[in-house]
Amino acid sequence: MLYRDAPVMAGRVGHPLASYSHAEYPLQLLTAGEVDAMSLSVARRSDRVNVYEPYAGIGDVRMATRLMANLVMHQGLLLEHTRVAAIEMDKRGECRIHTENFNFTSRVVVIAAGAWAISGLRS
Repeated sequence: MLYRDAPVMAGRVGHPLASYSHAEYPLQLLTAGEVDAMSLSVARRSDRVNVYEPYAGIGDVRMATRLMANLVMHQGLLLEHTRVAAIEMDKRGECRIHTENFNFTSRVVVIAAGAWAISGLRS
């Protein structure tokens, strides 16, 4: 992943690079020539601060979510906008899901309610 910023940011990237970069998660400050040598298909800009993160990746979260929901709809059960009153697991690992309108059992339960919903989960 290549991050590019205006030259006025040059003095502000040194501390974060020193603080967060390490062998498993390297961050490198590159010159325009070093960026050109990497053949990254980016416009040559000598007026940019270039921070390179070699182990970073790019993901399309929205597409991944759509694909996962599509898979679940075709191979499982997808409940949307459904209030779940309780989820219980027995000794065999089978889950009982209790909703407002019906109850059912499942071997696998994926809770995809959003990051804010974790406060509503209890052991």
